[in-house]
Amino acid sequence: MSDQQLNSDAIAAVAALAKESMRTGFIHRPGDPPHIVHQVTPDGKVERQTVEPLPLDSHLATPEAFVEFVKAIGSVGTSLIANSTVFYSEVGLVFVQVLAERRDKATCLLDRSEQFEWLENSARKQQFKQHDFIRLLRINLAGCLPGDSGLLALVRNLKWSTSATVTGVVQQGRESMGKQIDSLVNGESAIPEEITLTVPVFANYGFEAIIRCAIDVSPAEQVFRLVPYPNQLELAKQGAMAAIRLTLTKQPAPVFFGSP
Repeated sequence: MSDQQLNSDAIAAVAALAKESMRTGFIHRPGDPPHIVHQVTPDGKVERQTVEPLPLDSHLATPEAFVEFVKAIGSVGTSLIANSTVFYSEVGLVFVQVLAERRDKATCLLDRSEQFEWLENSARKQQFKQHDFIRLLRINLAGCLPGDSGLLALVRNLKWSTSATVTGVVQQGRESMGKQIDSLVNGESAIPEEITLTVPVFANYGFEAIIRCAIDVSPAEQVFRLVPYPNQLELAKQGAMAAIRLTLTKQPAPVFFGSP
């Protein structure tokens, strides 16, 4: 490369630095660390300055990844963990680290599973025709039914009576689920009054809750309802929070329930 080309490149570099200085007031020279800049003062002098890094705001996908993140920070030095705190709630997990020059944080949002979301927000409001109830059990609640329940087969093979011979039994303020409904095969087992579901509370955390639900059948309307018993969903959420609290003991920072 000729001297003329070198001079041309140098002039171009100086011009670029001057343009950057006029725009921001600072110059970052090639090869300098990100936190080192130079500022041109009004009298034309160039002063070296250290710019503190921006606060960190990390996002983790799962509670397990969150724990590994905090453990990695703790491995750097105990002084960092001494200034750190972890908070957890049904919304998510938050790690806060207060340093002299900034406040770093990391978060992990807890995503409700589709199954739990339906049980919590829609189950008490919806009723299903036979085909739709089969779809609910087979697809929406896939993996949640006990393997030996046989409920899906019972509902699939059930045939509603078209005559007025079907009798219902009133029990505990509602129609009994133990009644025999005319079906394709005589002597078919009764539809159970309740079913125990195994449901993931959060989509991004492995805890599964046991939730007891009533199966309500209305022969007159030919519809089904699947309704969680009282307090079952609250107990499921409490169980999930207890499991997350146990997971968080695997990292070194102090843990508190709530938000920062």
